[in-house]
Amino acid sequence: LYSGGVFGADRYVATTGSDASNNCLTATTPCLTIATAITQAASGDVIKVAKGDYYPSAPLAPGAKNLIFEGGYDEAEAPPPFATKYLGVRATYMTRLINPGNLVFDFATVGNTSTVRNFLLQGNAWVVYSGVAPNPTIEGNIVLAKGAHGISLRWSTGATVRNNIVLESYDGIYLGTGSTATNNTVVNANSYGLGGG
Repeated sequence: LYSGGVFGADRYVATTGSDASNNCLTATTPCLTIATAITQAASGDVIKVAKGDYYPSAPLAPGAKNLIFEGGYDEAEAPPPFATKYLGVRATYMTRLINPGNLVFDFATVGNTSTVRNFLLQGNAWVVYSGVAPNPTIEGNIVLAKGAHGISLRWSTGATVRNNIVLESYDGIYLGTGSTATNNTVVNANSYGLGGG
């Protein structure tokens, strides 16, 4: 159930999938990239991403679509595949999204309420980022960033950031006034609110 009160469809992504003529709706024939699943999805859809390493060619940007991104699934689980939720963010069920540059997720639309959960997100800086005022939920992830801000939603007024581990960041979590951060573990600095207030 999402904020619009409508159940969305499940979209499936796996390193063994294919984007060719694929709407990502069938667990046994998943898409290859999260970007394709975003293009195919409508607000309220859940994008279920199987274990493995993914290297998005551009930041993952849901735009005006309010989506749920979930990692840690097993496309080879039988029967049926993708059935067990949250198999794990570590070890054999880890779903890693890796961008050697900046921005794994870019929430570029005001008010976006997407959810990102159960991933290892790895980038240089601003791994989860917005330069506008979205209100996503970021939960249950491991965020690795070499540079500034592992999670930077500094203009947000209602973002929820909870139960994440943020490592190697200059400022681990940087949120706007009115947003909440609970039960996160941050190694290095940490700031909340504009100007760290």
